Formats: sequence, structure tokens, C-alpha cells
Amino acid sequence: MAELDFDDRQKAQNRVITTSGEAVGLFIERGSSLKDGDRLSSNDGTVLRIAAKAERLSLVRASDLSELTRAAYHLGNRHVRLELGPNFLAYQADYVLDDLVRQLGFEVTEVVRPFEPAPGAYHRHGHAHEPAHEHEHEHEHEHGHAHGHSHGHAHGYDPTDRPLIFKAPP
Repeated sequence: MAELDFDDRQKAQNRVITTSGEAVGLFIERGSSLKDGDRLSSNDGTVLRIAAKAERLSLVRASDLSELTRAAYHLGNRHVRLELGPNFLAYQADYVLDDLVRQLGFEVTEVVRPFEPAPGAYHRHGHAHEPAHEHEHEHEHEHGHAHGHSHGHAHGYDPTDRPLIFKAPP
């Protein structure tokens, strides 16, 4: 079993540590996410169950659906991933978003539980959790000469050093 927070459950390529301590690689279709209870299989037939890990969430409640819709509109306008319920919405805890929602007149409480946002076109925000390393690049400028420079950027999963590779079924 692998217990993963939502950010790890949506990575197309990811190296994770199972609850038994084994490092494995996960491959899922870009733009999709794993849900609590999903099962992935490796080429050798090993099955890995995914468990949604509890994480810090901000919870907004309203008894009036139109009021809750107003909060969802403002958060959605900022491309925030939202979990929608009958009288609540939840998002990954963020003090800036909490202040925005409070300014709209809502009470925000913090909870710790698995996060299952509604599918949608979200922009990623927050911090990169993958190690970064440097690369040198040459760039040609319009006025005919090149300038070399380096910059760091994160790279994803390298499947060559993992004992088991799990893929989501097509």
C-alpha cells in the first residue's frame, strides 16, 4: 500500500515509498489523479493499493447554497482545487486563501483528512518538491550572438533505478 497526499496522487511520474518501506515508481495518465482505494499493477503482477493520506485542509461551510457558490466562484477564479460537498467546500490549507474567504464573510476552519477535489482545469501552485539541478544552455539572440547561462529546474522520476514500476490501467 502507498499512502499519498493529493499532490503525490496527481503526478504523472512519481517515486514513492510504500508503507512497507519499498521505493516504487508510479505512472499515471497526465491530467488524471489517483483516488483512495485505486489499485495499480506492475508488469510482474504485483498490485499496489493507493490510500489517500490525511492532509491539512481549509473547510468553508454555509447553509445557503448561493453563499457557498459565491465562495467557490472566488476560489475557482484563482484556479484553486476544490472539494465540493452538500454544505461545504474544502481546499488545501493556505493562509492567503483563508484570509480572502474570511474577507468574503465566511468562517474557515482547519481539518486534517484526505483531500478529493473535483476534477477541473487547475494551475499548480505552491512549492516544487522534486530536487532541482543545474543545466547550461546557450541562447541565440536576434542581434547575432549567443549568451550562455545556467538555471536550475526540477526533473521528474527516473525509472532506471526503481525495482517495481506500477502503471494505472488504460
